[in-house]
Amino acid sequence: TLGPGDVVAIASDCVEDAQNSLGAFYEAARLSTLIKQLGSKEVRPETIRDEIVSDVRRFMGDVQQPDDITVVAIKATRDDA
Repeated sequence: TLGPGDVVAIASDCVEDAQNSLGAFYEAARLSTLIKQLGSKEVRPETIRDEIVSDVRRFMGDVQQPDDITVVAIKATRDDA
C-alpha cells in the first residue's frame, strides 16, 4: 500500500552498474539516497525519473554508456481510503 508522497522507482541494471572513469560503480545505495531526497520534495514523478538519469550521467562523466538507462518513477499523490 502506498500513501501520499510515497515513491516507487524501477531502474534497469545499467543504473546501478554504471561506472565512472575510476571504475567505481553507481550502486544501489546512491540510487536509494537520491530517491529518498527527491521523494521528500514536492516534485512530479517525471522529475524524479529525469533527475535519476541526469545523476547517473553526471556520475559517469565522459565514460561511454554501455547499455540502456531505463527508469520508471511512480509517486502516490492521494489516499483514497
